[in-house]
Amino acid sequence: RVQNQLTLNEIESFDDALRLYFRREEVRIYNHRRLRDCKQPILKIKSTHTGRGAEGANDDEADGLEPQLCICLGARVMLTDNIWVENGLVNGSMGTVMDIVWNEGQDPIKDMPTAIMVEVDDYGGPKFPGTNYIPIFPVTRRFEYKKSDCSRTNFPLRLAYAITVHKAQGLTLKQVVLNLERKDHSPGLSYVAISRVKKLSSIMFETPFDLSRFTTKVSSNMKDRARDWDLRTLQCL
Repeated sequence: RVQNQLTLNEIESFDDALRLYFRREEVRIYNHRRLRDCKQPILKIKSTHTGRGAEGANDDEADGLEPQLCICLGARVMLTDNIWVENGLVNGSMGTVMDIVWNEGQDPIKDMPTAIMVEVDDYGGPKFPGTNYIPIFPVTRRFEYKKSDCSRTNFPLRLAYAITVHKAQGLTLKQVVLNLERKDHSPGLSYVAISRVKKLSSIMFETPFDLSRFTTKVSSNMKDRARDWDLRTLQCL
């Protein structure tokens, strides 16, 4: 399932697949590149906050809301909230931004949009009249940050070109593209990434790897533990 071993058609089928990376910086670089490739004006939607220092909290600390959401028409996005479980609008649902709406009299440069119109993949529920879109509205999340009660308001969306493996926990995805060049900085991350899909054909690896990728160097501390284990085992016998 390594990219250089697949056919061109199969590689192209992963163009809109979510990339999973171990580090935030890798995610940021890839998302920035894909937004640029849309060749559309990029809207930076800054969150509104209450509470001391709330703007300094990251999305994990603010219950999934980004401090700033960058999107454009045609951008791929992912829901980060269970909006309508019965109709499949759940955390992890992916779609495409089709329109951005402001109320009459709002300033598109300064004001947060009223709604973002998204065409959600494989969605069969009610849609906005005359379109295949659904409106996504801002939400407010309350959280504690540095011992202060805070809140953040923004859209429950994130770019769906790449996310960290950590944020993919609990999601079931149609396709993923992985890069296992780096070793896990936390045990089990590779397993979490690979297990996001139900079948092997839904995975593509960007670069080759071998068994050494999953082995660790034997340190003197590890050798001492092994000797201690052998000694205790012998004593039990």
